[in-house]
Amino acid sequence: MEVLYANLDKLKTLTKKIQGSMSRLETNGKIVKDAIGPIYSNTQTLQITNNNVDRINVAIEKIRQPLDLKGREEKIIKAGYVVVELLVIPVELLTGAGLEMLDCRSIWEP
Repeated sequence: MEVLYANLDKLKTLTKKIQGSMSRLETNGKIVKDAIGPIYSNTQTLQITNNNVDRINVAIEKIRQPLDLKGREEKIIKAGYVVVELLVIPVELLTGAGLEMLDCRSIWEP
């Protein structure tokens, strides 16, 4: 019986030590959470800002594409002209897709 009481006392002592460790762990966890919270929030904000900047850059590139083509066309015109054979296509065959392929949509709409 005395052995059981001795084991019970050891168990109680061990339980108190575990409770003390748990309390310290919770306190340290709260300190870490309070320290990391603002950093995590700033990281999320920076990620959102970075995504917005990427979207703006894509939009700028889309806007620039026609301007880049215009500059290329101007260089070709300044360099001189080249005679190109004219392709005659009946108007009935020119569909929206055909016009896009010939890049004539801006000149003539059926």
